[in-house]
Amino acid sequence: MKLQSALMPLLIGGIAYGLFSLGRILFPSFQFQTISLLPVLMYTAVAVGLYLNVSDIEIGELLKNKGAIAAVLFLGVPAKIFLPGLALLALMPGLGKATVFLCATVIAQIDPILSAKSIAHDRFSQKSGTILRCWSSFDDPITVLFAFYIFLPLFFQDQSASISQYFIQLLGELVVCAVLALCLNDRWRPAAPEQRHIRRFIVISTCIASGVLGRFLLPASLGLIVDPFSAQAKQRVLNWIFIFTSFVIGALAVDVRLNWLPGILLGAVTFFAAQPLVALLFIRDSRDNLWRVMLGHQNGMTAILLTVAIELQIGDSQLLSITLPAIIAIALFYPCANYLLEKCYPQPVASSVAQQREPANINRK
Repeated sequence: MKLQSALMPLLIGGIAYGLFSLGRILFPSFQFQTISLLPVLMYTAVAVGLYLNVSDIEIGELLKNKGAIAAVLFLGVPAKIFLPGLALLALMPGLGKATVFLCATVIAQIDPILSAKSIAHDRFSQKSGTILRCWSSFDDPITVLFAFYIFLPLFFQDQSASISQYFIQLLGELVVCAVLALCLNDRWRPAAPEQRHIRRFIVISTCIASGVLGRFLLPASLGLIVDPFSAQAKQRVLNWIFIFTSFVIGALAVDVRLNWLPGILLGAVTFFAAQPLVALLFIRDSRDNLWRVMLGHQNGMTAILLTVAIELQIGDSQLLSITLPAIIAIALFYPCANYLLEKCYPQPVASSVAQQREPANINRK
């Protein structure tokens, strides 16, 4: 992985920060986060990113590694919440338990857009790439469960959210996914070429609806069911979403008073301790691929959206001042750590992986 390309999110974010800092001087009353369509655009970008990430999962590898995937989701994600949370609470007890564990929950998410971008470079084996794609795409329901249905009631006595209602909503989305799987599934059996336009319309409309509603399980699951787009088209869309994500993070930093120390500490413990520990415990692959997953944590749009949603629920705006520096710190840790990793393991593992994927991609069309 080239260091220049890995640092691209920081470059784009820096440009956005500079532009909107200048804009604040010229137009003092303007704030980026007040743009009315911004939340919908952000949610839609995440929905599309989730679909693109999941649509490249090899079904055979998914079934073969379902045990490891279940372990990283149901055991690894809680570990990535509590280990950084407890570490930050021990180092900075003045922040309070509520702030610490809510921020740790946000940063525990792996961003599916950035994950898809890094895996698309064919740096991972099929096994590690599949696990990381599933990890980054399906950790959202677990972090939402901890944030809104465990920590908010625990720390704020917020009883407005019912955990039973949450599981009913998830069940409803899974039922819709099952119906779509019966009607549209071309990942498991070939579809007629003339039906590809209908499938494209369904995917696009689902992503837009999910963006409006802020529900992500359906577009993620849809990626396992139908894939009517070419690899080139998906890569182009992913590149634009990647640019948009980096731009939004930089622009948001202008209007937030960043609390750098706890943010950097949280990012460091998550990236250098929690993610490697979970990968070591639950993933079995070659040493170079295991290292790539251990250093594969990235944060982006999903972390910002979850932070803002929590802040609206509790009426507190200090969470983003911690999570945004953590996101920026991890955006620096990731390219530097992976650049050094590529120096240790310079041979790409994916030349054979790419060849293995070609027949699968042809069969989906």
